[in-house]
Amino acid sequence: MIAYNLEDALKFPDTVTSLVLYRRSLQTWPDELFRLTKLRHLELDQCGITHLDERLKDLPLTSLKLPNNAIVSLPDWLGENRLLQHLDLRTNRIKGWPAGTQPPGLITVTLADNRLRQLPEELMTQVESLDVSRNPLTECRWPAALPNLHEVHLDRSPVAANRFLDCHATALTRLTLTRSRLEHLPVDFFSRVPALTQLDLSGNLLTVFPEPGRAADLPCERLQLAKNKLTRLPQEWGALRKLRKLDLAGNMLHDLPRSMGQLVHLTQVNLAGNPIVTLPDEWASLPDLNQLDIRKTRIASIPLQPWNRLEKFAIHDTPLSAREDILRSLPIRIHVTGKKSTTLSSGSISLSRFRNQAIREGWSLAHQERIWQLAQGDPVNRKNPPALAELCDLWSLGLPGVRERIVQMTPGRKITKGDRLRIFGRTWLPKEALRIRAEQSGICLTKADDTTANQILLGSPNGALSMLDTSRQTWWTESTLLARLPACSPPRAARPDNEDQMRSLLRSGLPAYHMIAMQSFFDHGIPIGLLGEILLIVRENRLPGLQKKWPELITLFGPAEWTVDCLQPKKADLENTPDLAKRWNISDEALAHWTNLSRPS
Repeated sequence: MIAYNLEDALKFPDTVTSLVLYRRSLQTWPDELFRLTKLRHLELDQCGITHLDERLKDLPLTSLKLPNNAIVSLPDWLGENRLLQHLDLRTNRIKGWPAGTQPPGLITVTLADNRLRQLPEELMTQVESLDVSRNPLTECRWPAALPNLHEVHLDRSPVAANRFLDCHATALTRLTLTRSRLEHLPVDFFSRVPALTQLDLSGNLLTVFPEPGRAADLPCERLQLAKNKLTRLPQEWGALRKLRKLDLAGNMLHDLPRSMGQLVHLTQVNLAGNPIVTLPDEWASLPDLNQLDIRKTRIASIPLQPWNRLEKFAIHDTPLSAREDILRSLPIRIHVTGKKSTTLSSGSISLSRFRNQAIREGWSLAHQERIWQLAQGDPVNRKNPPALAELCDLWSLGLPGVRERIVQMTPGRKITKGDRLRIFGRTWLPKEALRIRAEQSGICLTKADDTTANQILLGSPNGALSMLDTSRQTWWTESTLLARLPACSPPRAARPDNEDQMRSLLRSGLPAYHMIAMQSFFDHGIPIGLLGEILLIVRENRLPGLQKKWPELITLFGPAEWTVDCLQPKKADLENTPDLAKRWNISDEALAHWTNLSRPS
């Protein structure tokens, strides 16, 4: 059982196993905390802790997290806690770790953002994960062999990072040596870390990257070399054929070796900010390449075929961005960003947006050609004006003036200025959420493109074309529509008896747990017992970090009348928010909790 405040934990001292406190002013360790005899996980974040209480060794803790406090030193009795496996003391004021005081079962240690100058050798050889980023570590001496270490993070620690390169870590899988002024790597670097799967060397001074060697079984899958001074790359890349993500942004590379075409598992490549002129032809044949970033390079052309899996292609500030002839020949599935619209008229749309819309709607090639001509204002359209269905497709592309033509061609009630449904002082609703809610009821919607009106065209089911059936269409306001549409079904089956846990998450002072509750609502729907409480939270802005997410959640999964009550404008003369919440069965205890809570600024 998890508790997010000490008062709730003390109600169940024999069942609470995790306690998380955030931004609590604890001048001393509260005696009540040590009554939680089953406590296995303790997290005190930004609580003003200055030391570790010796009574902690009597608790069966396996995880102790005390980040963002003011701890200066570690006690000698820390090694007596034989159950402790995970220790997080990042962002404190610790200057040293006494030798021989590490718990015997310790696996994970996080000491980032402290004042450490050295670490005991026993600690480095025992733990599996070690994060000592942003510590001076000027006196740190690494053992020659680190057989147990699986993960190391060193950021802005130049002395310790350079010395680490001399170690042999045969079990190491993740290594981060960022912003540590590294100028070179050992020639036999990969033989020292044969199990490495993720390597991050960003923000250093490397000019050359060592040859991976001729072995074909290196497991490295992610390589980050951004913001170095690399001028060339190894000619042989066969040993890294398992590589999936490669980041070379912000270097000084002029060309790329053709052997990189052997990296058949590459999915993401970032070459931004390099003076590269061309891409090897072999890159177009990489079977899994999904994202390619060549921003701020000198690339003016690329291989045209086949680009089997490419979907995202960034070309900002490159000569290629003005090559409309090349970009038109790319597969239609590729989303190109950064393309200059020099060859298109002012009223046209971008080619990338047109392609994406065509894929979503499933347009045939003939229909794509017809819509593209209409979007470009082709003169042949004077003899062959667009049909109503084609106008709907043009409107979906966002072309100006199309909405007026649709209204002229479809009889119906005239759009007049009406009261808009206001949400938190703004006049908008999540369009996609509203569309999904309507489609689940078999209704097609389109919204009037007019800032002075808030009418929605309500059409018949089964497709956008029947939406304009003159015998079935009507115009509704958003508030009327929401009051009549049933809520969407959550994507996952509802979990039983989760209201208390969600209520505890919402009342915790930790924004991360607020987001956990929000994600649970999106996955499993809104619990009936929390309707009144959520209405009060939304209308009184009690959780500012979630305020932008409530409209989408409520529009999708809120019961009809409750949805309107949550999102309608405040009517102070008619009823206040507490009365509205009581209508939805908010408990007196919940009303008192949120009413007494200080309103966020």
